[in-house]
Amino acid sequence: MKNTLKFAALFLFVSLSLISCSKDDDGPSTSGNLVGQWEFFKEGELVDGNEYLELYEHSAGCEKDQIEFNADGTFEGTSYDTDCIGFSSTGFYVKDGNKITTDFGEVIIKQLDGSTLKVYETYQDEGETFTDITVFKRIN
Repeated sequence: MKNTLKFAALFLFVSLSLISCSKDDDGPSTSGNLVGQWEFFKEGELVDGNEYLELYEHSAGCEKDQIEFNADGTFEGTSYDTDCIGFSSTGFYVKDGNKITTDFGEVIIKQLDGSTLKVYETYQDEGETFTDITVFKRIN
């Protein structure tokens, strides 16, 4: 009976250890591969520490807005207007840790894995600080 109690206690301890050390507790990964094509998926803002996101609205009937990060440090973003005319922006980027710096500014990577890129862009307006959130899905 004593051995059964020890085994049960050991099993409980190991089970709790595995649960408390799960990867989910570490938060999303930010060290994935940025190179590739990413489709705009969600957008929103950070308010009082809470994310408020909604689906990104692509122009109906058009290709989806996207950005491509190339291995040579260049990027190209393409968006479509209501007439499905595409507009491209190109430039250079540098990924340093959890930051992406482009010709247009800097964003903080909150998640980067095989399927998702989530970035925060913080800015000031009339003395207030705002944080916009953009979530991308990998398309290749």
